[in-house]
Amino acid sequence: MSEINFLNMMLTGYYKNPELLKLYLIRKHKEAEKKHNFSLIEFYDNCNNTLEHFKQKFLSLYNERKKELYLIISLRKKENKFFNDIERDIETLNINGFGIPLAPITNHQFTGHLYHSDIEFIENTIKLIFVCIDENKDYSAQCNEGNFFYSGYENELYTGRQYFEKIYLSKGNLKFPINFPDLIPKYYDLALAEYLKNEKNIASLFFDAKLVTIEFLKSELKKIETLQNGIEDFIDKNKSGTFNAKREQLKYCKRYSLYLSEKFKDLEKTEFEKPQQKETKNLEHFIINIENKQSFIKDLKETFPTEKGKSIKAVIDLLVSDNIIIYGTKEFKQLYNQLRLVFDRNIGTYNSIQNVKEVDSIIIDVIQKKLNPLIIKYKTN
Repeated sequence: MSEINFLNMMLTGYYKNPELLKLYLIRKHKEAEKKHNFSLIEFYDNCNNTLEHFKQKFLSLYNERKKELYLIISLRKKENKFFNDIERDIETLNINGFGIPLAPITNHQFTGHLYHSDIEFIENTIKLIFVCIDENKDYSAQCNEGNFFYSGYENELYTGRQYFEKIYLSKGNLKFPINFPDLIPKYYDLALAEYLKNEKNIASLFFDAKLVTIEFLKSELKKIETLQNGIEDFIDKNKSGTFNAKREQLKYCKRYSLYLSEKFKDLEKTEFEKPQQKETKNLEHFIINIENKQSFIKDLKETFPTEKGKSIKAVIDLLVSDNIIIYGTKEFKQLYNQLRLVFDRNIGTYNSIQNVKEVDSIIIDVIQKKLNPLIIKYKTN
């Protein structure tokens, strides 16, 4: 490993042209691989270890200076002397204000001083080329097609795109590609296809592709808005940091929001196959002990114009307990489809209603108060 002076090698490329440092390092790795049998991992591990060594040196200089200033304040307090100027020095103290002389650490190849910002620039450039993945941790840095990723767990080398497709677009485990915006269209297509498939299995003959796509777009907008707000809150609460990666993620969230807005516009121009309006049981078949079923259904729809999910489950449960709705053990799906058809709006997904084991007592009380007038008006016994 001693054949290469990694500090001098990196500084040569950096001082020559920082903008071309990435290409310079890639070229140097190829030379090291040919001349010294350095693997990709060995080469960049040595680079990162060298950079980390100097990062610790800068941190030590920063902490030592801070200790000195606090000591001066302590002495001045004892002597009842003015120390506001020292407090200002502490507030403005910056790790980038320290320099390490280059001559002694580079065998006099370079003169001047090395700064923390120089180390950060080189380190960030390496992250654009290669990152060694810890499979037990979430990875959150940005990447592009020029990156390589090594998975120690799998002993596998991936390009940036391959790796992010693996972690974001795995079948049954789709995630928004927060660190790879080029995958947004592919993520959208896969997520929509999965959503449509699930809803079609639930709705059966009453599946309406356009309505379900609208539901999907709304859910994605809500999800991305929540993610965006979380990132903005994090940046706002940590104003002392730069968080460039987080700011990039914020850009990608906004880009996806615009992408979804365009999909909404495209949806208006798209023709969808109309759902079939035929099924063995309509909603009236599930209703008993009601004098005028059609009027009851009309009033039911008007009484609950916005409720969905748990609230709709509460409506069903209360009507069942009042012996107004009855359905067999395998008929809940049909009942859900009929309610969705009659209400002619989003009442929540099948799972958000059917899988609810217990509804909050507050929701039940609200629904009961709305239902009571209908029950009194229409129930026959």
